[in-house]
Amino acid sequence: MTTRFWLACFIVFLMNTGLCIAQQHASFRMENITSEYIKIEKGLSQNTVRTVLQDKEGFLWIGTWNGLNRFDGYSFKTFMKNYQNPESGLTYSEIIDIAEDQSGFIWVASFLGLNRIDKKDFSIKQFTSASHLSRGMVCDTIQALYFDRFKRLWIGTTQGALIMDTNTELFEILQYNPRDFNTLSSNNITSLLEDSQGNMWIGTDNGLNKYIPETGEIFTYYAGNSPGKLSSSFITALEIAGENHIWIGTPAGLNRHNTETKWFDRYFLLNPGQFSETSDKA
Repeated sequence: MTTRFWLACFIVFLMNTGLCIAQQHASFRMENITSEYIKIEKGLSQNTVRTVLQDKEGFLWIGTWNGLNRFDGYSFKTFMKNYQNPESGLTYSEIIDIAEDQSGFIWVASFLGLNRIDKKDFSIKQFTSASHLSRGMVCDTIQALYFDRFKRLWIGTTQGALIMDTNTELFEILQYNPRDFNTLSSNNITSLLEDSQGNMWIGTDNGLNKYIPETGEIFTYYAGNSPGKLSSSFITALEIAGENHIWIGTPAGLNRHNTETKWFDRYFLLNPGQFSETSDKA
């Protein structure tokens, strides 16, 4: 999980600083940047930050291994599991991912269950396999959240990808089926992303999947030693990298995928602060 977090941070750094990695350059060096540290001494519930979201009003929602924190720039409001009254708090205090829907609700994936926070009164609604199994929620161990263009909430779990209609609170599921050729490569979903064409990219611990909603087709990419392949089949992070390109984080380096040519460029750490691009193109 630590690998996933730092790879995600690196991708955000690349996107937000406008850093361009030109094909003709073999390497680049990261510049020194300044940071302000916000720790538990300033009100953060725990120092290990797993995920961060800035909502439409500009507030920061910070997910840690022990609590969710809403930061207004001055002070924190903390949300945790309430052991005295379990239904009033979060389903669990270890926060995995955060997303915001079109109505401004904050959706929080914990290690055990899904939560929806109403920012008007900070009330919490819980979604678990115990409370919503009949509606299709088959797994509580959530690893990723993503809202697509149709306002559906994609939920990456250890038992497949759940697709939630937040209005009806009904769930569909995409899973690995060894008897079906058109299937996900694994049920252990680690990351989710929608591209400009409306395709869903589903990262797992054993391959990257491209799901086409209109047809239901699934295309899978695995690691390989030949040129243009992924550096690892374990996907830890996904991010858009401009038109027709996707950044892919793995435990074995950073990859940039061209969705038109289906080629993967690979980037590896050579020395501290220096990265090398390996495109392997002829």
